[in-house]
Amino acid sequence: MSSALTVAVIATLLLSACGVTRGEETGLHRLRMMVPNSPGGGYDLTARTAVKIMEDDEITGRVEVFNVIGAGGTVAMARLMNERGNGDLMMMMGLGVVGAVFTNGSTARASDATALAKVVEEQEGILVPADSPFRTVQDFVAAWKADPAKVTIGGGSNPG
Repeated sequence: MSSALTVAVIATLLLSACGVTRGEETGLHRLRMMVPNSPGGGYDLTARTAVKIMEDDEITGRVEVFNVIGAGGTVAMARLMNERGNGDLMMMMGLGVVGAVFTNGSTARASDATALAKVVEEQEGILVPADSPFRTVQDFVAAWKADPAKVTIGGGSNPG
């Protein structure tokens, strides 16, 4: 199945779960997709692609995509939890938001939301320089547990 078709199928399932069909005027103009990072990032591009396919294929009417920036997605997750019960709101997210929620000690967690679909799968890895003292994940975890301030880490996504 092509990636565009996969996104379209998943988007259709998402909208069905939200109770939105093309003939329901009340849901067509109120459905909103929140993106937990800035415009142009990975979540943003994925959300906007899914919405474009839904609109182009007339699966739904216009869907508002909007960005909520802050704390690696934690601010958006808190907003999602504050709008609990709002069937017109959904959020595109991934492991970066889960990690930010954990790192920031947020009480708004992904486990408190309802996951409707997995749109993409994220590959993750831990890379170290060739001359690093870490040879295994266990070496890395042991050093981190012993003194987290001495272990330098970084992360990112492409783009954003």
